[in-house]
Amino acid sequence: MGVQRLITRLVRSTFVTVMVTGTVAGLAACGQGGAGGGATAPVTWADLDGRAFTASSGTRDGEPLQPVQGTSLTLRFDSEQLAASAGCNSMFGAVSLDGDVLAVQALASTQMACDEAIMRQEQWLGTFLTSRPTLSLAGSTLSLTSGGDVITFEEQQPVADAELVGTTWELTGIVTGAGPDAAVSTVPSGVTATLLLDKEGRVFVDAGCNRISGTFEQRDQVVEFRPLASTKMACPKPVAQVEQAMLGVLSGPVPYAIDGDQLSLTGTDSGLTFTAAKAG
Repeated sequence: MGVQRLITRLVRSTFVTVMVTGTVAGLAACGQGGAGGGATAPVTWADLDGRAFTASSGTRDGEPLQPVQGTSLTLRFDSEQLAASAGCNSMFGAVSLDGDVLAVQALASTQMACDEAIMRQEQWLGTFLTSRPTLSLAGSTLSLTSGGDVITFEEQQPVADAELVGTTWELTGIVTGAGPDAAVSTVPSGVTATLLLDKEGRVFVDAGCNRISGTFEQRDQVVEFRPLASTKMACPKPVAQVEQAMLGVLSGPVPYAIDGDQLSLTGTDSGLTFTAAKAG
């Protein structure tokens, strides 16, 4: 009887062990399957190619990321090239993916002089992008992380080119100089200036003080501004400076370019940049 009981106990013990082991293995398999089903697939170049993103949130040096007023941080991926901007110059360079790391060897840049705060922001973004940040992509949200700095981007949907005529254009930048010597300054705080070219061939400029108007003719990628007339009210200095800068460009034939909702007017040694005003 003692031997029989021992055999029975061994059989029962083996059965219990098998059942427990099988259950644990099954749970582990389920756990692995669940993790695999919910895990983010590795980002490939095909996931990024042809897409553009604008920063929506993040942290910089432990503080909430706050772009300089009137600027945004943008990225565009195209044919294994990265283009980036922090509100002034365009940065660009070859890019590849090393696992979950964004590998940018170096970024070239245009050389326009900008406001000091924008230049510091631009330098920080360039350093961040070349620090081999890790990246993740979930739908339209792209996140880059380098040390304690994080930038979350949302995909920027393509914007159809706005019409030159009939669009109210809001001034965003004043360009002085040309070529590599060009410098861009933002519109002074509190000043809103607009340009409207209507279908009757009339020009209206509004910087919040004098009434400025005239006529224009459009051909190819050039707008020819006829002499503009202006009232002679004394204006606060920031407004007066903006009006003077605009009148300095809006004279004679001026080449223009439209990219989505962005308009640039390029004079001989100065220029203006605008964004199409949102309806309503």
